[in-house]
Amino acid sequence: ALSKPVDLPGIHEFTAMGLMNNQQIDYYDSVSKKKIPKQDWMREKLPADYWEKGTQSRKSKEQWFKVNVDILMNRMRHNNT
Repeated sequence: ALSKPVDLPGIHEFTAMGLMNNQQIDYYDSVSKKKIPKQDWMREKLPADYWEKGTQSRKSKEQWFKVNVDILMNRMRHNNT
């Protein structure tokens, strides 16, 4: 996660992914705002509501991060530049 957006392709303000046995199994970022499977077996075996609930969870974590980074930056007297 980053404290502010940057203008670099593929780099987002917030990115989260799930790993299992060193394999990426899911992905979420602050642009797509959707948790998506990265393994066929996950796409095939898990119901749609699993991905919907996972998306809501990641959105919550993204918001938590933003709030806490703002608090930290204020306490450390950093500005947005």
